[in-house]
Amino acid sequence: TEIETLIERFRKVGQETRNFGPMKIQPTTADDPKGRYQRIAIYVFTDEGWTEPEMVHRYVTGQDQAVRDGFEGSVRGYYKLDEQEEEGRIGPVPKGKDNAASAAYSRQLFKGPVGKSLPAASSPTLAP
Repeated sequence: TEIETLIERFRKVGQETRNFGPMKIQPTTADDPKGRYQRIAIYVFTDEGWTEPEMVHRYVTGQDQAVRDGFEGSVRGYYKLDEQEEEGRIGPVPKGKDNAASAAYSRQLFKGPVGKSLPAASSPTLAP
């Protein structure tokens, strides 16, 4: 899908340069001596209203549960990156662990150490 392709582009930039500026993404750690994008969460929506700074702020502060639920339910995909790990997913922000019911509308593309994360289908299964 187009969203999956976009998330893979974010992954490539995250692994190679961490410079998301050419993709029109504002710096997230502008004052960090290690770089301007040390921690980042990029959400993809079909409704651009959720991308307004006020809505993102209300989501991040978590004070309004209705906004939080609406925001997470409207996400169509996301890419998260910090100093050590990255994650890419299609679908809304999950509420808890993946299961058969959530697989109908959400799919993890990859998760793990930066540059070494495996596609979700290839991830090893850990014994209990």
